[in-house]
Amino acid sequence: MQKSRTGFRVWRATAGVLRAVAFLVLLALLYLLCFSETLPVAFGRITPVTVFWKLIVPLVPVILLVMPSVWRNICPLAFLNLAGHVLRTQVDRTSASSAQRRLKLANPGLHLWLSRYGTHAAIFLLVAIVPARIFLFNTDARALLALLLALMAAAFLMGLALPLKSGWCSSVCPVYPVENLYAVSPFLYIDNTLCADKVPESKPQVLCNGCTRHCLDLKIGWAAGKSRPSNVRWRPRRVLRALINSFPGFLIAYWLLDSSSAELRISGLAGACISYATFAVAMLLSYSASSIIRRIFYKKQISPLSTGRRIDLALTAASFNLYYWMVMPSSVKTAFLLSGVTDTATFPATLLTFILLTGIAALSFTWLRRAW
Repeated sequence: MQKSRTGFRVWRATAGVLRAVAFLVLLALLYLLCFSETLPVAFGRITPVTVFWKLIVPLVPVILLVMPSVWRNICPLAFLNLAGHVLRTQVDRTSASSAQRRLKLANPGLHLWLSRYGTHAAIFLLVAIVPARIFLFNTDARALLALLLALMAAAFLMGLALPLKSGWCSSVCPVYPVENLYAVSPFLYIDNTLCADKVPESKPQVLCNGCTRHCLDLKIGWAAGKSRPSNVRWRPRRVLRALINSFPGFLIAYWLLDSSSAELRISGLAGACISYATFAVAMLLSYSASSIIRRIFYKKQISPLSTGRRIDLALTAASFNLYYWMVMPSSVKTAFLLSGVTDTATFPATLLTFILLTGIAALSFTWLRRAW
């Protein structure tokens, strides 16, 4: 047990360093968005907006698929969320009694509402923000700066209002629904270091203060083979299944609009109407097609529980590959430009894109087999 406690302390220190690095990267991005139109690279003109959407954001889904618990430990918004919680409580974080006192300071009405509808709110934010990339956030550095500052402020304020990660990370964060889709069969599980008051004398992987009944950290641990706490109840999957069914259409709509936004001049109020209408139609068609597929399989007298879960997994794996098939060429192009290579239509860039897409396909297939 001494070895386990020592290993946890080492990981907690490592996670703290990684969390600090992630937060510094976020601050550097905010600075560049505010004061610099382009990055100081040797060749080409790469904007901070391009770096954020083409290089930083594409790293998140693969992290969520492979090691979601690591992302839950180092996310800079989670750090702000817990900073707000610590500022509100102003009590010693080293005893169990102090944890109980902190949890009693929560707003019970808001806490109950988020426990029921937090995922609905998170999906709403996701569906509201991504289409706005087409006509606003992909090109306007000031708008992206305002968005990031708003998300940071929201995470901090929710920490002021509710205990630990219940007010943001496990409820209304727009990344939370995507985490739920991918975090079902982690390749790597590492204990949560953010919510523990102290390293327990026994079972150092059990670090829950009970701030919410459906924390994703516990769900990830359960998927990785940890014991399921008796007081934890998972949120109904109906709203998440609706997202799974419509997610391929969601991604296709973004790809179609992003590839044609310059030609169609999608901007302003008209661009917003076009973007949201296209997303709505594509998601509806995807949801309808997925529902038909489910009914076909259900009629084959296969167990509805196993069939529904496996269709969820297959759609999630397909969406994962679809996303990287869309973003990988532009991500490789941006990486080459940052390295000083101005001619991105070269054989090395094409070969690297093919290798990375092949690796993504192999990774998702392995993930699917593990979760099947």
